[in-house]
Amino acid sequence: MRLRNCPVCDGALRTLDNMNFLQCRSCGTVFNSAHTLIEYSDTYFTSDYKTQYGKTYEEDYPAIRKFCDKRIERIKKIALHVRINSVLDVASALGFFLKAASDNGATHCTGVEISKYACDYMKKNYSFSVKNESFEDFHSDEKYDLVTAWYFIEHSSDLVETVTKLSSLVKDGGVLAFSVPSAFSPLFKFNRKKFFETHPIDHSADLTPMGVKIMLKKMGFHKIQVYPAAYHPERMMNRNSFFFPIFSYFFKKYADFTAFSDTIEVYAVK
Repeated sequence: MRLRNCPVCDGALRTLDNMNFLQCRSCGTVFNSAHTLIEYSDTYFTSDYKTQYGKTYEEDYPAIRKFCDKRIERIKKIALHVRINSVLDVASALGFFLKAASDNGATHCTGVEISKYACDYMKKNYSFSVKNESFEDFHSDEKYDLVTAWYFIEHSSDLVETVTKLSSLVKDGGVLAFSVPSAFSPLFKFNRKKFFETHPIDHSADLTPMGVKIMLKKMGFHKIQVYPAAYHPERMMNRNSFFFPIFSYFFKKYADFTAFSDTIEVYAVK
């Protein structure tokens, strides 16, 4: 992937110190020109996940469910006058977000998931409609009250095309919600070397709060809310520092106000 202009805002691009990465001079979005698709293995949810987190994805349900419940609350907040009956969750994994949506009143839940293992799990445990295919191959004439994609968009080779397709599936008055890596972050701003070294090869881009808002406004969204998905003050100051507690407090305040975070969550009404 070699870009001439930023596909998010059409701004000029500059090459970073690692020449595989380009950054928009206007919205700050970072693009990985060495982006490579990797095979999505079913072992991600079992042995791979356990190696990284000490438990399987299914065993991690309580922690994941907390994130899902927080997302549901944010969706309710932004969609005060919309009843969320139909939900489409792209890259739905084992269906934990759909379970949370169902528990909160959604009556028509659909998951799109490329992993057969994950689809079989959902079919066995839930009554959701499950599509075992890539989002690229997914087609639907139906529109949904809520379309979600948690940590999926950055894997696509054409980020704007993917968000455009997600947008097309949202009803007027409905909600689009997703999470993505962000370049307006402690890691990118203060440890650029580590950002380059640890950047997943299958991530095509790191968005920014500004870039997200520009892109979604073009697609007809309003009430766009961007939140930090996590807080990492330790990436700017050593945890053992005497000043860390007070720094951490103000860091969180700043992050909440600006969405300064390595990953962000986005919510918008169409």
